[in-house]
Amino acid sequence: MDLSHPLDPFFFIPIDGLRFLGFECVIGIFASLIISIASSVFLFLNPSCSSCDLIMSTWLSLIATLRLVDLPIKAKVIYKIYTLSKRINHEDRRFMIRRLMDLVRSPLYFSQSVLNGFSFVVVVLGMMKMAVGGSSCEDQHFYQFCSSVIMTFAVRLVVGAANFKYEERKVMNRGMGEFHQFYKHGATLHEIEKVRLVEVNKENLGRLKDLCAICTEEFKEKDMVRMLGCSDSHNFHQDCIDRWLIQKDACPLCGVSIRTGRAK
Repeated sequence: MDLSHPLDPFFFIPIDGLRFLGFECVIGIFASLIISIASSVFLFLNPSCSSCDLIMSTWLSLIATLRLVDLPIKAKVIYKIYTLSKRINHEDRRFMIRRLMDLVRSPLYFSQSVLNGFSFVVVVLGMMKMAVGGSSCEDQHFYQFCSSVIMTFAVRLVVGAANFKYEERKVMNRGMGEFHQFYKHGATLHEIEKVRLVEVNKENLGRLKDLCAICTEEFKEKDMVRMLGCSDSHNFHQDCIDRWLIQKDACPLCGVSIRTGRAK
C-alpha cells in the first residue's frame, strides 16, 4: 500500500498522530465556536445590516452556519480519537497505525475536510467583496466585525499549518524507511477482516490442521481461527495471523497474497 494520504507518516508513532489530530480538532472547535456564536449574536443584535449590505450579511450568515455545522462533526472525530487513545497502551502499534489511517480516510473525516475547504472558499470570497466592493453599510462596525471573523479564520489556518510543519519536521528527522516497508507489504484492517474467521467447536475441530504454524500450539474449542483461502489446511489463530498479515499480506506457509491470490 502506498502513502496516499498526507497525514499517513504522522502515525508511525501513534501517540504523536493522536496528539496531532486532537490538537487540530480542539483549535478547530475553538475557532468554530467563536465565529458561529459571535456572528449569530451580531446579526441578531444588528438586523439593519441585512438591508444595507445584503451580500455581506448573507456571507456572515453562511460562514456562521458552516462553522456551526462543523462543531458536531469535530466532536465525533474527537470522540473517535479519545476511543483510540484508550487502546494505545494495550494494542499492537501496527494495528493502531492502521486504525489512524482508517480514521483519516473515513467519511466522517472527509466531510470535515470538505466543510473546511468550502469555508475557506467562502472566506476568500468575503475578503474579495470587502476589498473591491466598497462599503454600502453606514455602520462601519459591521465591516470591522466581518474583518475580525476573517482574521479569526486566518489565525486558525496559521496555527494549523504550523502544527502540520512541526509534525512533518519530526517525521523527516526520524526517517521513513521502515514505515514505507510497513505500508508496502502489510495488509489493511479491512483486508484482514475479510479473511474467513471461525470459532473452533467439536464439529470443525477435526477438519482443522492440528496446530497453528505461527505459535505451534494446537487448536482448542472456542479458539478463533482464520482460514486463509490459499488452502483448506492453512489455518491460524486469529491473533497470530492478524499480527502476521498487518506487516506482510501473504500466507506464512505458501506466500500467497490475501489481496491478489497469487504467490509473491
